[in-house]
Amino acid sequence: MKMIRILYIEDDLTTAKYLNAFLSEHCFDVVHTDSVVSAHSYINTETFDLILLDLNMPDYSGFDLLKTVNALTLPVIVISAFSDTATKVKAFRYGACDYLVASEPLRQNDTTCTNRCLATDISGRSASAS
Repeated sequence: MKMIRILYIEDDLTTAKYLNAFLSEHCFDVVHTDSVVSAHSYINTETFDLILLDLNMPDYSGFDLLKTVNALTLPVIVISAFSDTATKVKAFRYGACDYLVASEPLRQNDTTCTNRCLATDISGRSASAS
């Protein structure tokens, strides 16, 4: 069985380290980066099945990356602390296939994140949206 390869874009290193380890334990091949600029480099040089994206990044907005990735038809799950409807709608309009509100502590989202990664197919649609 092929491992799902995930590009995880998150600038909070504590959060990234935790979720990266959790997903790796559940047989995902995770590559982490902490900036939108380096994410572009990874996307241009490597192959991924899925992107996990934090919207609030230090160099550019996650929305900037969403626009680029949407043109590539690569599925993106947004993981963000922003829980307002306007931000969620904007993420979906920019091409996100799913949106997970990050909560404290992050462990509350473990099962949800794993299930959504598994349910997201390569065509970029969430299984729950079908």
